[in-house]
Amino acid sequence: MPKPKRYENLQNSVYSASTSQGVAQSSSATESDPLHFDDTPFRSRQLNQNLCQQQLTSCLQPTPLVQAAAQLKPSKMHSGRESMQHWTVDVIDSQGAIKKFKVKKRDMLNLSDGERIVVDFDDLDSPIGEGQGVLAGFCGILAKDSSIFPIHFKKWSDLPAAYFNHCFDQFIQSRFCFRTTESNARRYVYNSMCKKWGARRLKLYDKVYDQFKSRAEIMDKVPAEIPRDQWISYVEYRFKEKTVEMCKKNADNRKKQSISHIGGSKPNSRRRAEMMAKTGQKPGRGELYLATHRNEDGSYVNEAAKEICEKIELAMNQSTTNESEVSANDAVGKC
Repeated sequence: MPKPKRYENLQNSVYSASTSQGVAQSSSATESDPLHFDDTPFRSRQLNQNLCQQQLTSCLQPTPLVQAAAQLKPSKMHSGRESMQHWTVDVIDSQGAIKKFKVKKRDMLNLSDGERIVVDFDDLDSPIGEGQGVLAGFCGILAKDSSIFPIHFKKWSDLPAAYFNHCFDQFIQSRFCFRTTESNARRYVYNSMCKKWGARRLKLYDKVYDQFKSRAEIMDKVPAEIPRDQWISYVEYRFKEKTVEMCKKNADNRKKQSISHIGGSKPNSRRRAEMMAKTGQKPGRGELYLATHRNEDGSYVNEAAKEICEKIELAMNQSTTNESEVSANDAVGKC
């Protein structure tokens, strides 16, 4: 593998331009109603000039590159990650050649020109394999960059569509080759970034919040990587009566959740594919529930989970339907 070009860190290079660059507000931006901060879609917050000029052909289009990838068999699934230190993925180059690479999510900023991580999708249109792990991690890097996705909007859906579209076209398609339709790929990336954007905002606020401090004092505690005007708008939103009531209600609801799981951050799509690779059979909802609520030694995460798991096991043993298909008559649907 040739020595990759060292691109600037995305968090720093894009953020540095956030306070100085902007363009006239588009019609899509005016339809969204940010709190009071007048933000505009960015024109050219790019990693560097060389990357900006490069228009790599996407795997989502019927090019020779896609045809070559489509003719290959899906990546071999393992019953788990090959290593916890890195992700083992297929990388396709501009000539259609595919090789195995070991990467970490931040290596995505340093891929050689024309190289892209291959991401497989299952029959339910969800990403699987270790490529999904790299993609999810890179989505987190992008979603946490306030120069790409400002934090002052009330909710993720209020951000102008141009923000996400630019990010997907500029940073995602040039680094990933999706073995699915473009709509499936965009849907997954959009939802993944939505969760990570929201979680990051909460973490920033929880880090500085103090019930004994005033609104002005919290506004003065601007996180180093966040523009001051974005932070002020977000703090104002958090102090609104409606927001405070909503947060309290959400906190109360979380306290009522008595059943935890051991699934971690791994999505069920990947877990399902790994279980199929191990057993040769497609797992149903019941098996997935048992796998995420029972410890390796066979014990349950708590008594509430034990009660539900025992009901699911009984229903699975008595079932006369295909448990691999989701339905109201499967083991989970009956419990």
